[in-house]
Amino acid sequence: MIILVLYEIEKFEVPKGSCVKWRRQSCEVHLSVLCNINVILCPLDLLFILIKLDKVLSVTMLSSMVKEHQVRQQARKEEQEKRRKEAIQASSSLTHALVDHLNVGVAQAYLNQKRLDSEASQLEQNATNFQRQTSQWLTLVSSFTDSMKEVGHVQNWATTIEADMRTIATALEYAYKVEQQTGSGGGAAT
Repeated sequence: MIILVLYEIEKFEVPKGSCVKWRRQSCEVHLSVLCNINVILCPLDLLFILIKLDKVLSVTMLSSMVKEHQVRQQARKEEQEKRRKEAIQASSSLTHALVDHLNVGVAQAYLNQKRLDSEASQLEQNATNFQRQTSQWLTLVSSFTDSMKEVGHVQNWATTIEADMRTIATALEYAYKVEQQTGSGGGAAT
């Protein structure tokens, strides 16, 4: 097989009975030359291949080149599709892993928030109960203070009554003594 790389050459002749592989700007043309056929290749931008067979000009190998190109293109598309599916699967797995990792944190935060809400509610209830109990204690202390004031008033009243009773008792004793003295002195004279 003869491999020719053409960039600046306009024409070249392929010897009889040889096989040529022609490359130009990433397009490849494989041409097998049959025995006793002169072939002249013209590297044009559209890759036309002219074969001179006695008096007939025909373009050969173009359909096989197109088929070969289509097969390679289909293989590349299948490989790209396979890689695309693998990339999608990998990104999906990564996304699920990240979401699961984040969901664990979110679930923990939710549980913590729920517990904090429960404890805040319990604290509010305890504060309300404490306020009610404190109010009851204040009422009880106020009643006790009023009772103590009344006891103080009763004590003052009792002290006043006691003083008055002493005064009355002293007056009665004095009157009794006076009466006994007058009664005992007046009875001897009769």
